[in-house]
Amino acid sequence: SIANSHPHRSDDSGEFVVVHNGIITNFMAIKTMLIGKKYSFESDTDTEVIPKLLKYLHDLVAPQPIEFADLVRKAVTLLEGAFALIVKSKHYRGEMVACKRGSPLVIGVKGKLENSSGLPIEIQQTSTLTLSEAEAATGYVNQSAAWPSPLSPSKYVSPLSPGVVLQTPSTLSSGMPDMPPESPAMEPLELLISSDISAIIEHTRRVMHIENNDIVHVNANGRISIVHIHEDPTLETITPSTRTLSTVEMELSEIMKGKFDYFMQKEIHEQPESTVNTMRGRINFAEGTVLLGGLTRHLTDIKRCRRMLFIACGTS
Repeated sequence: SIANSHPHRSDDSGEFVVVHNGIITNFMAIKTMLIGKKYSFESDTDTEVIPKLLKYLHDLVAPQPIEFADLVRKAVTLLEGAFALIVKSKHYRGEMVACKRGSPLVIGVKGKLENSSGLPIEIQQTSTLTLSEAEAATGYVNQSAAWPSPLSPSKYVSPLSPGVVLQTPSTLSSGMPDMPPESPAMEPLELLISSDISAIIEHTRRVMHIENNDIVHVNANGRISIVHIHEDPTLETITPSTRTLSTVEMELSEIMKGKFDYFMQKEIHEQPESTVNTMRGRINFAEGTVLLGGLTRHLTDIKRCRRMLFIACGTS
């Protein structure tokens, strides 16, 4: 429906807007809290709690200034589940923040890197990604690979050879200042952010895979920075990070159908992979727990049931 379509907004004026891929398992608890704060909802999705939570946190610290990336970081630490987000706001014009946990997220870079003076990019030796590596880099599991722990977030990142490294400002040795996009010394680079590499491969073959708990910030001058939120209490809470930009050598048709002749054949063989993707953000192997957020509010009714029917509907 139109009401449930993305992007979702924080309010009628759209102070914050969010595009989301994944599921927020604790959305009902957050929604209940926000309703208690007089926030109204216009959709039936779990996504809508994200822009409203951002507005709530922003208004909470106002009039004290807070950086866009810091605001998003505070919000995502309150979210449970698997998600990839892109956030825009009227309060941070010309800026954009993207982040992920569990769900895939890839950034394509289009433009001439050799003319990227003023941007935090260092060109090293090139590298290529195979189809299976590209799928793994975007967060999908290659079913032929022997991952030690198939649901461990760190295991979804394919080890890539050195390529073009996109650096944060803190890693620049020259302390290069921001440069406006219209500067003649810099040819603009386009960033294409997607949850699926097939959506950007027709525009560029240079992709950067974003890791779990990464916060990617593009400021109004086009400067890109990445910080990583550490879950390990022995480490710094956040640290500046670098990510490798690699060249994908494949055709769009190859990504769509892969090595299979038909999409139905592809779906059949990808069932193990799809099962693992479905479990992301819902199974905690460390604690031995399972959380099915969509069922939580129906537990009372479920316990009263004598019979349960599972009905599936697929393309076949």
